[in-house]
Amino acid sequence: MQDKMYDQIVVKLNYKDYQYGSGVLLWSADKKHKYLCTAWHCLNKEENIESKSLFVSRQINGKLESLPITICKHIYNEELDVSILEIEGSSDFPLIQVMDLCRGDKTNIVGFPYALKDAFIPRYPLESKIVGVLENNFLQINSERTLSTYESPVKSVVAGCSGSGIYFEYLEELYFCGVVIMLSSSEGAFESLNGINAKGIQKILLE
Repeated sequence: MQDKMYDQIVVKLNYKDYQYGSGVLLWSADKKHKYLCTAWHCLNKEENIESKSLFVSRQINGKLESLPITICKHIYNEELDVSILEIEGSSDFPLIQVMDLCRGDKTNIVGFPYALKDAFIPRYPLESKIVGVLENNFLQINSERTLSTYESPVKSVVAGCSGSGIYFEYLEELYFCGVVIMLSSSEGAFESLNGINAKGIQKILLE
């Protein structure tokens, strides 16, 4: 059940052929507006994002498929490094429930790490744990698996994960909890990531 939902809402981004990242498709609560949420640096921290410069794709049944969208509006927060694009285009994705996280919650970070760009199945669910819920809606997240390899440092392995959604799975239900922004340190110390919770994203939309 969750894999089918990930197929529909998790997206891979390629901006101007050189900036890579991940994102998540979201509806407004009244299902009148559609959004693509990601990390602002995945869009090169630009204010004006042209639809023709952003290539969006999804993994459907294990294969990448292009997702044409038209950007109507760009909302961003420089301090939090969050970008929210109001879009037109495909409506074949579900309205996902939102959940607040607490310290100790087990989560999944689901996106398209650059290290798997040539893999048969490029999307990856990274098991993680919330270790801190801080002011300004920041999350501290620890990976439950090592992020480095014998040949590549953490930074290289997780490149492309910025903008990935943070999700909580319970039985057959899937909850959206926030987005990953960056490594907690440039060296990838303690396999730790920073994120913004769903409450912070909702606040940006209301500003």
